[in-house]
Amino acid sequence: RPGTAARALEACGFEILSLDDAGHRLLERDHIRRAIADGMGDPSLALLDGGSMRAALRRSAFDTPEVMAIVERVLHPRMSRWMSLCGHIIRARRGKAVIEGALFFELGGAGIVDGVIVMASDERDSIARIMARDGLDERSAARRLSLQMPLTERLEKADWVILNSAGTSEASVGLQALAIAACSGLLG
Repeated sequence: RPGTAARALEACGFEILSLDDAGHRLLERDHIRRAIADGMGDPSLALLDGGSMRAALRRSAFDTPEVMAIVERVLHPRMSRWMSLCGHIIRARRGKAVIEGALFFELGGAGIVDGVIVMASDERDSIARIMARDGLDERSAARRLSLQMPLTERLEKADWVILNSAGTSEASVGLQALAIAACSGLLG
């Protein structure tokens, strides 16, 4: 499900491209699951369907650096290529799109878009959102957040920043996104 800012832009005709969804679709492919299973030395994992593989990885990847490295080695180059291809297609048809994903910078997204909006909230609020969204305990949510590029680095790379701390209404976040789009000429 797209975030609040993405939904506001979607209502104005932007296509939403989700890196999370791309990763989920990749795990539906037999050869991807096989590559991960082979990397982990456990061929039985290749027999899982995509949803079951995601659940198994969710339990281990964020707490086990070796498992995370295998998943990243298999998925990240493909997700990066998908994002680049989407960027070329959108440009060719003169469309408007939002690429949404926590690993946007890590996967090379900044080089294929016209501008970058970073959602900014403090660590406590970010952990609470991850816990609510993914049903995780605080330690697991904090670990997941720690694997992302630090907020200070993302802010340095951003063209625009939307403040999204606790107490910020969805309407406010949506309006900030629309104001950015309008001021940059993307709504016309």
